[in-house]
Amino acid sequence: MRCNMILLSVVTYLLPAGPILGNTGTVGYGFSQNGDYCVRVVVGSSQDERAQIQLFKYDHAARTAAMVRSTHLPYWNKPLKVLVSDNGRFIAALGKYGGAGDDLRDGIWMWDTQRDRARSIDLDSLFSEKDMERYVSRFHMLPGIYWFAYDADGLSPVFDLQRRVLYVTTGVNAFSLENRYSERARKKYATRRPTVVIDFEAMTARKVDTRRVSQWKERHDQAVMEDRLVEALLDSYLSDASYSHIRRLVRQSLRVPSVEIRAVGDEWLFRLEPGNGRAHASIVALKYAENKNAFICIRELRTLNPVAPCDWRVSRDGRHIVTLDDINGIGTTQNTIVIYRVRDGKRKRYELREFLSQSDVARLTVGPDLVAWRSTIWNMETVNDDGRTIEINHYGPSHLPRVLVSLDQMTVAVRPAERKKKQEGQVYSSLEPHR
Repeated sequence: MRCNMILLSVVTYLLPAGPILGNTGTVGYGFSQNGDYCVRVVVGSSQDERAQIQLFKYDHAARTAAMVRSTHLPYWNKPLKVLVSDNGRFIAALGKYGGAGDDLRDGIWMWDTQRDRARSIDLDSLFSEKDMERYVSRFHMLPGIYWFAYDADGLSPVFDLQRRVLYVTTGVNAFSLENRYSERARKKYATRRPTVVIDFEAMTARKVDTRRVSQWKERHDQAVMEDRLVEALLDSYLSDASYSHIRRLVRQSLRVPSVEIRAVGDEWLFRLEPGNGRAHASIVALKYAENKNAFICIRELRTLNPVAPCDWRVSRDGRHIVTLDDINGIGTTQNTIVIYRVRDGKRKRYELREFLSQSDVARLTVGPDLVAWRSTIWNMETVNDDGRTIEINHYGPSHLPRVLVSLDQMTVAVRPAERKKKQEGQVYSSLEPHR
């Protein structure tokens, strides 16, 4: 069991954070930070056929995303991550999904869509063998070669549109760190890691000292200041450092709401647009229409959250959406769990006290705006074969309730505590909804 937990921790640390690239089968997606542009990658039918990459622009008034331009990648599969600038001009593909252990070719692919110029760069032209050992991670259990840092590091890639460059800070090869793994994994701002500067004007990539990148210092100082402010606030809530999951919940609730996009299957996109004080948040369901080569709005759902849900999940078939809490109040509002049916817009919401006992709520209450009833890590997991049941806190701490959401019935139930240990990891074909 201990080995499994260690392996799970390593994989969690290495996998990308956030829906920057949705590897959903034969199609992958990438989105600009402002949500205005979408990149769609269609895998080749064989390894002899190159993957197609398409750029779409979202029309806010028409609620559609029409294709702007397309070209082909130099390989047949999807990249690990696709990055799109906010103006839609610059696109970068990093790594290759399903790459062989020593396949360092085409590790960086860049595209200037305005000039319609593209270039591919091999990783071994940037990294020495010593660098490879330090920064390039190659594992049989992971689908490709990871050489770039992740959002969790605080050093996610960033565009500088004025200079027409993209800064990509390298990651850390955890398996080469041996006994120093914990130390390096926890070090948020590793200035010793190099940064790769992808220059779209010159169509080149070069490795530089991270400390010499002006945007790095700006991001570093801003992140440090934010961390200090958040830690000061958290200390007013909690003095016991053992409540790490509560600290993560507070951080999640305090984040600035922004446009979020989820890719489901090969055809569906779901776009969350935060409220602005005059209108509630909404989720737009978009489906790809091949005959129009565009994403068409199927339904727009006005959420019950004034600003935004704290977290949300779309079912595998795109038929239902489940949201958790309001962004500024976890477990304290009427919108603890809201289930939406995309087909007809039907919705049903649950307050925390509708499915937890009064004593459970009291035990989990931290403050007037926070009831720590859930975890932030993998808090919504599909637990049956047909994907019609979602479990909240499936991998959460043992003291948290295991909450089961039936999508078809649009009901919420709590797994009985006496059955939890016996049936841990098993699926449930039928649920008794809470009355």
